[in-house]
Amino acid sequence: MLQVTDEKLLNQLINEYEYIIKIIISKYNIKYNDYDDVLQEGRIGLLKAIDAYDKKKGASFTTFASLCIDRQILSFLRTKNRKKNRINNYCYSIESYQSLIELKNTSYIDQNIEDYVLSKVYYEYIFENTLIKLSEIEKDVYSQYTEGYSVSEISEKHSISKKQVYVIIAKVKKRIEQKLNHN
Repeated sequence: MLQVTDEKLLNQLINEYEYIIKIIISKYNIKYNDYDDVLQEGRIGLLKAIDAYDKKKGASFTTFASLCIDRQILSFLRTKNRKKNRINNYCYSIESYQSLIELKNTSYIDQNIEDYVLSKVYYEYIFENTLIKLSEIEKDVYSQYTEGYSVSEISEKHSISKKQVYVIIAKVKKRIEQKLNHN
């Protein structure tokens, strides 16, 4: 185990390995306003890796830290996207809304907001068209997965194996990706 008691050394380690956090974050589709939260969760994962690392186990610290960071971020994202937390994802402060209005009044952002809205509508269209072609169980499984239910919970609810749940999720993701690439 790494015993880091010096705060300066701890900050140096965090700065040295923060690139791992950013690499891991890049593989997820993170909303701009969630990036700081996810980055902070990655740092928590790095701190856990620093505390739990045991050189005697044979893994390199970078490998171990990557695993801890990825699990911490994934856990955060699943918790954040659970049904009971979903309403919080759509809450914005009045100040941020007023800032958006102020930004909208500047000429350089007009195109960006329109592009954003068009791309969002496009992705929703693709997603809806993909869902139409899915079976009911595929819709249910993927919907529950995106709401943050664990694979175990989904498999119990539908009385199917965990492997079948993983296969369904992968199949739906592949269909959405194919639809995005062909339109």
